[in-house]
Amino acid sequence: NFEMAQVDNTLDYWYPLPGWLEAEDYTQQTGVELETTSDAGGGQNVGFLDPGDVMEYNVNVTKSGEYSVNFRTASEYGNGGLALQLIAEDGSATLLCQPTFEPTGGWQTWTTTSDEIAHMDKGLYTLRVTVTSSPFNLNWFEFKFEGTEDEDDEDDEDDDAFDFPLQTVVTYPNPTADEVNVAFSLFFRQNLSLSVHDMRGNVVHEEVIEDVSQFVRTLQVEGWASGLYQVSITREDGTVDKGRFIKVSN
Repeated sequence: NFEMAQVDNTLDYWYPLPGWLEAEDYTQQTGVELETTSDAGGGQNVGFLDPGDVMEYNVNVTKSGEYSVNFRTASEYGNGGLALQLIAEDGSATLLCQPTFEPTGGWQTWTTTSDEIAHMDKGLYTLRVTVTSSPFNLNWFEFKFEGTEDEDDEDDEDDDAFDFPLQTVVTYPNPTADEVNVAFSLFFRQNLSLSVHDMRGNVVHEEVIEDVSQFVRTLQVEGWASGLYQVSITREDGTVDKGRFIKVSN
């Protein structure tokens, strides 16, 4: 006789790039602490940083080419800085950038600093963040693809290919002021239910998308309140995949 048993998914999650990473969602760290943030979207930020502290994240670079990255930071005094490295499976490290952050006048007074990354190749990596100077708080990173894709990648891809990771809810741009795209893909066609909840758990959008294995929906959010929104996609078997995005003021 066979019995139904609960199966826990213990596989590591790989954050797709281009995309968004919350600083507190590291796979491992050395020397950092978490605290509640008052930045848009709520949640936690990384703080109490010292030079030499390290955070690591599993990432899936989905396109080869040039990137830029935004860092969301705050500090009452002093200049902060970090080194961003991409660690390949063979252990080789590529330095992506070394941004510095000026003080903002408060530990919860947030600003966004941008830096450029010359190139990243497609593949699975460890993103290593090493603090080089402090103090500062860190809330999130956002990697943006700058549109100069390698010719080899372009030749290999079907014009109609769906260029997002399987079984991962992707939202972009993030943060957004007026509209957000929700992308999702699976191996098999089925009916999918898409819903969006605000921070209080209220449903602000709901629809059924019939007979698809992949889709991109553009939602108009200009009139929505600022804050964090959770996106849920429910499959026919009841499995729920989740993502999120932040709505900012126009």
